[in-house]
Amino acid sequence: MKFFLFITLISACLLFWAKPFTQKSALKRELPAAILAQKASFKDSFEKPENANVLWAFMTGEKKGITPKTQRDFNALEIGFFFSPSGLHLSGLLFLLFLLSKKIFSKKVHFLWQILFLSLCFFLPYLAIKRIAGLRLLILSQRFFKRKVPIEIIFAVIFLISFLLGHFRESPLGFILSFLYMGTFIALRDYSKITIIIGLFSSHLIICFFSGAEISFLSLILNLPLIALFSFLIPMSYLYFFSFHWIHFNWIEFIVRTFIMLVHWSARLTLGTFVSSTFFLILAVWIILLKKQKRFLLLLLLLHGNNVHSPTFSYSGSYSVGQREFVRK
Repeated sequence: MKFFLFITLISACLLFWAKPFTQKSALKRELPAAILAQKASFKDSFEKPENANVLWAFMTGEKKGITPKTQRDFNALEIGFFFSPSGLHLSGLLFLLFLLSKKIFSKKVHFLWQILFLSLCFFLPYLAIKRIAGLRLLILSQRFFKRKVPIEIIFAVIFLISFLLGHFRESPLGFILSFLYMGTFIALRDYSKITIIIGLFSSHLIICFFSGAEISFLSLILNLPLIALFSFLIPMSYLYFFSFHWIHFNWIEFIVRTFIMLVHWSARLTLGTFVSSTFFLILAVWIILLKKQKRFLLLLLLLHGNNVHSPTFSYSGSYSVGQREFVRK
């Protein structure tokens, strides 16, 4: 829990220092020409345009053509990051490629293939992907050392290198979100599922405290199965992308549409469950995490309620709930 506290405090300090929610969003990154050349034919292979647009956004981060309702429902469930290439997307692609190479090649060739592919990820225009690739490269390189390095140290080294390379200056919000959420999962990986969920809620509260957005604890519970389903959907998406020119049958559209409908149905359940983030609510959550001084829990919740309903409480530079999409990587 000490490492999680460290991650939380550093993230809060970076959010206070950089004030990323008052800045304009980063410049749009252009996709490689080889991928852009497939865009038109890829979308033509779908019957319904939105299904194609959603799947294309999953793979590339380009959200053009997605209806406002669909974007709102994804954001309401705190899964708007599906539309921004991240570690989850890279893991899906790695699963597909490394599974095939493991079946075909020897262990030595398979290892070299992993090193080569992860190295090529540094040429992609996504900073979050580069951080994940660097993390996995350092983990793989441990086989050359006699002593295993703790994942916490590898994580800290990667983000220090990322900071020195200018990733924070180029995209402060993306850097902070990667640091906070990756750090949360690493710090709480050995704890119970309920502790992980509460820890994620704490991390979301930190972001919402500085952004002015609201959060729903129910949405965090509902998005867990959706994240699990997405981890299966994304490698299938890449498989379809690599094969649709040769297999003239769109087998993935039904899966994508079903996933979109699940998001719509789940988002309806979160109506009326959103709350504002306050310093007192964050402290209350940490009391639950640390399992200490629970007699102060009710007091903090009362102070949170008074603070939320105070007409003078505001955060200058905050963003509305409708702008929650910008909060993602």
